[in-house]
Amino acid sequence: MAILDALKAVSIPAVEVHLSDVSAREGFRHVSYAGMACQATFAGYGFDGYRMAIEYLLEHCG
Repeated sequence: MAILDALKAVSIPAVEVHLSDVSAREGFRHVSYAGMACQATFAGYGFDGYRMAIEYLLEHCG
């Protein structure tokens, strides 16, 4: 909740990145509070997810 509050307190675009596919893991991982304040989520792409997130931000927010 603290990360969600922090993201909502600033006016900068954010994306969420998970190395693994959290939807295929334990049920408690399926709800992302931080993700509620993000424009996109990249999950399950390994380290490529970071590149994808940067490209997304450049394309949609730059």
